[in-house]
Amino acid sequence: MKESTTFNITKRNILILTIITQLSLLCLIKFNYIENSIFFIREIISFIYLFFLPGILLHGIIKVNKPGTCETILYSVGLSIFISMFTGFFANTFYPKIGITNPLSLNILIVTFILEIVVLSTIYYFYADEESGIILDLLDIFKKGNLFLYLLLLLAISGTYIQNYYQINTLLLCTIFIISMLPILVSCTKIFKQTHYPLVIFLISLSLLYHNSLISNHIWGWDVNKEFFLANEIIDNNFWDSTISSNINGMLSIVMIIPIFSKMSGMDAVWVFKIVYPFIFALVPVGLYKVYCNQLNDTNASFISVFFFTSVFTFFTEMLHLARQQIAELYIVLILLLITSKAIHQKS
Repeated sequence: MKESTTFNITKRNILILTIITQLSLLCLIKFNYIENSIFFIREIISFIYLFFLPGILLHGIIKVNKPGTCETILYSVGLSIFISMFTGFFANTFYPKIGITNPLSLNILIVTFILEIVVLSTIYYFYADEESGIILDLLDIFKKGNLFLYLLLLLAISGTYIQNYYQINTLLLCTIFIISMLPILVSCTKIFKQTHYPLVIFLISLSLLYHNSLISNHIWGWDVNKEFFLANEIIDNNFWDSTISSNINGMLSIVMIIPIFSKMSGMDAVWVFKIVYPFIFALVPVGLYKVYCNQLNDTNASFISVFFFTSVFTFFTEMLHLARQQIAELYIVLILLLITSKAIHQKS
């Protein structure tokens, strides 16, 4: 009998994952030296903790029928970003009124998010349905056809390293060429199953974004420089001064998300712009794919439509210099997904 490789992230598993993630992050922050011996572990756990766990808990609490694993992940990320932004906003607004002058310092943020996750977990335990969760087929995720795409992502990242230190762009040109051939492979062969198209789109999008964003070890572009300056000021001062006259200073996706994640993960703000935001922005084409599928009922046509969206150079060039707009586009796509979805309805 074939061994099952399906991992069902049920209600119980999500609660266990929440506890483990919270304890792991606390240990990594408390014993700072550990992060230097384990590659990116604190950053990865912080990402899950801030950009996935709050959303998946709230998704279960509101008892929305599961529209599918892909949509569940998209909604969870969107809800998590919303919760993290407004948690920081609440702390920055109300903590000074009770004498806490550094509301965005690491220790205050840790206590705030621990209490928030505990409250959400408790409500989730009592109100979420037993079947709420995500089903992952590990064999499908790591099948041969998909491994080719992981290698493509590795090729894009390696290409930026070689470009940065040896000024050779051969690997990057190969990456672009391979990506340009993928619509033909998808349309004319059966290398990728249609159920894997969201993963294919995500990895293509991420490869395109990283092949540009990881060039140079510094921030470069237009508005992103001012976004970086404002975020860095908040990181240094542990407080957001909302009186600064600037439209960017009113964007919670900049003045809250970047300082909070930088504090919790220990990652420099430069790399939040270069690694974390492109990762989140790569979900936009995935959401568009689901929107097109809802409207066209044709997976191949939807895939080609989204590929056209990602192939327009603005997607992987200019958008990298507009971090706040990356988050805004994600929410626009999630709204469109909610409008077009035929599977979502609130249980009576």
